[in-house]
Amino acid sequence: MVEKVALALVITARRMQMYFQNHRVIVKTNYPIMKILTKPDLAGRMIGWAVELSEFHIEYQPRGAIKFQALADFAAELTPYPTEEKTPRWTLYVDGSSNSRLCGVGVVLEGPREIVIEQAMKFEFKTSNNQVEYEAIIASLHMVIELEITNIICKSDSRLVMGQLTEEYEVRETLLQQYFHFVKNLVSREISFQHIRRENNTRADALSRLATLKKKGVHRSTIHVTLVKPSVSTDECMTTDTQPNWMTPIKQYLTEGICDPHLEKMMKLQAARYILIGQDLYRRGYSRPLLKSLSPEQVTYVMTELHVGICGTHSGARTMSTKILRAGYYWPTVQGDCTEYVQKCVKCQEFGTLSHQKPEHLHYVLSPWPFVKWGMDIIGPFAPDKGQCKFLMVGIDYFTKWIEAEPLTAITARNVHNFVWKNIVCRFGLPQVIITDNGRQFTDRGLARRYNSKVKPRSYQKEDLVWRMRSDARKDGGKFSSN
Repeated sequence: MVEKVALALVITARRMQMYFQNHRVIVKTNYPIMKILTKPDLAGRMIGWAVELSEFHIEYQPRGAIKFQALADFAAELTPYPTEEKTPRWTLYVDGSSNSRLCGVGVVLEGPREIVIEQAMKFEFKTSNNQVEYEAIIASLHMVIELEITNIICKSDSRLVMGQLTEEYEVRETLLQQYFHFVKNLVSREISFQHIRRENNTRADALSRLATLKKKGVHRSTIHVTLVKPSVSTDECMTTDTQPNWMTPIKQYLTEGICDPHLEKMMKLQAARYILIGQDLYRRGYSRPLLKSLSPEQVTYVMTELHVGICGTHSGARTMSTKILRAGYYWPTVQGDCTEYVQKCVKCQEFGTLSHQKPEHLHYVLSPWPFVKWGMDIIGPFAPDKGQCKFLMVGIDYFTKWIEAEPLTAITARNVHNFVWKNIVCRFGLPQVIITDNGRQFTDRGLARRYNSKVKPRSYQKEDLVWRMRSDARKDGGKFSSN
């Protein structure tokens, strides 16, 4: 016992090493651990434990009498623990029987105090063996819900049905999937499912055979029930969208020969490329098989599966459109739709290469060359300044956004003529277009007459040297440079 106490102390020191190293530890025990660990004639593993504990500041003190602790232990041992009343467990045995004439199920419910409830159910419709097993489970669950029983274990000898309900097997058939979801919706209580051997389910098997062989009235102790229709409806209704799309006029022309009289020639050429097989429209090809035409809803599904589906690779628009054609599908705007779909894909934008494409289309330039197109306007009147100048004449080049401005005392056609000649024509050449929203100052005929008198018509040939004015024109000459 002393070795166990020493081992517990060693394990505690290892687990709480940081506390043992930084603090003084007091160990209260009635066992002589200190005397044993300080003996010089220790042997075996006690020597290692003594060396390991010697690095810590440990004091050993006797435990002494613990009166209050003894009283608390005594009260804890004699106080009875409250026991929860367990709900009695019920066992449910189900089995189904199906032959060429009739189908039936047997249900046996066993509870506490030797309570046994038996039910035989006959079907007036033909079912498969698995469907019969599901009908038996549904009938037994209805009975359990009516009796308000909670703790139940359902046992059956059908390996497939029990495996599907315990989610051990996968439900693949459409009808069994409906039965599976129907049972899962009913199972809202503490119900578990278990598979048993056939020899352990003989009682329910006998009841299922009794339902198919005996008539109602025999064996009065058994509840006889007749089921007219299955619990799960097998009728399926598929809604179809009859909204017109791009295939509607082609189908109508191929089937009825009706189209718009103005588009009859074009429709005749277009319909020659298509063929109608059943209710599906196919496009002909010279070196490829028929391509199935898709509606807008099918287009979205196909693009999603090829791009982000289970085999999708987030390919580009050109590769994606080629895959669609190779898969045997077609619609007129396949290339544009693929491009738009790839551009909207979040993963392609997040992990794709950096795109240097402009976010907007390029804008047209209003002036193709500098100092060819000018815009002019008059600002004012302002407060009179030095020289009684109250107005400002401004000219802006459309290409370079170069600004020419000059203060004016009055708005006259002569002042406008001088401004245009001095600040625009003599510096940058004769402009091709001048845009303004003013009236008489710019529409005066003297401006055009003055320009025509100053500008002399000249003709140039190839390889001629042409000089361009760089500064203000003066009568005594100016500075020129080669153009």
